[in-house]
Amino acid sequence: MEVAIYFDNGNTAYFHKVKDFNEQLDVDGRSTISFDYFGIASQQHKHAQFNKKNIAGYAITKGFKKD
Repeated sequence: MEVAIYFDNGNTAYFHKVKDFNEQLDVDGRSTISFDYFGIASQQHKHAQFNKKNIAGYAITKGFKKD
């Protein structure tokens, strides 16, 4: 799965080999999205979390061969 995060300022961040995508409320009651992914530049597995209030939106691409 791949995820694109669209920011209010027009920038976009792309995440590859995404697993465990979740939408939830954090401990302060903020709506968040979180997931694990593989960083292309760092060549490391990482975890990301975004406050949905701070992003314009996101897109999920499914249907790729599972890793």
